[in-house]
Amino acid sequence: MFEGVLSRVRDAELRAEANLIVLLLSCCDLVSEMVGQFANNEEIDLGHLKKSHELIRQLRANKIQ
Repeated sequence: MFEGVLSRVRDAELRAEANLIVLLLSCCDLVSEMVGQFANNEEIDLGHLKKSHELIRQLRANKIQ
């Protein structure tokens, strides 16, 4: 879903307003943290999984699909 939203912004199908930018930056931060954990052979924090579900919910709530 995250990549799809970025693609829509790149293709000018979706306007990058402030609330969307904040949401996308939150998604980037979470992905970065999870990749870092994976790269360091650490277990993925369950809090990150909960956060990812919340970010997806926010994307859907904003009709950014």
